[in-house]
Amino acid sequence: MKFNMKSLFVLAISSMATIVSAAPTENVVARFSAVILSPNSASVWPANTVQTVTWDPAGEPDTDSLLLLVKGGTLFGNHRLAANFSITAGSVDVTVPDVVAGDDYQLAFFGTGQGVVSQEFTVTV
Repeated sequence: MKFNMKSLFVLAISSMATIVSAAPTENVVARFSAVILSPNSASVWPANTVQTVTWDPAGEPDTDSLLLLVKGGTLFGNHRLAANFSITAGSVDVTVPDVVAGDDYQLAFFGTGQGVVSQEFTVTV
């Protein structure tokens, strides 16, 4: 199954809709704008290894979370690396799946129904 970034965001947001609709109604709207620190453009991740994703959690609400692996701006298959982890922790360990080598991988990181994308990084086999 192949998705472009726009359909990936729509899919992730719609999959979180059930969770969000069960949340209490408040007048405060939380904006998700975490900055992914690692991986970055200098990162090289070997497939089938455990790596740590880090981000700046300053000001981020601890809401539902989702982390996906993207290649060339497109999600192929099910490459969900992590879900339902603490955003305020600032890091989560993930296992790099067995994928083809490339220097055009990114992470799509979602929280509060919004997402951010990491810099491109390299995955080796």
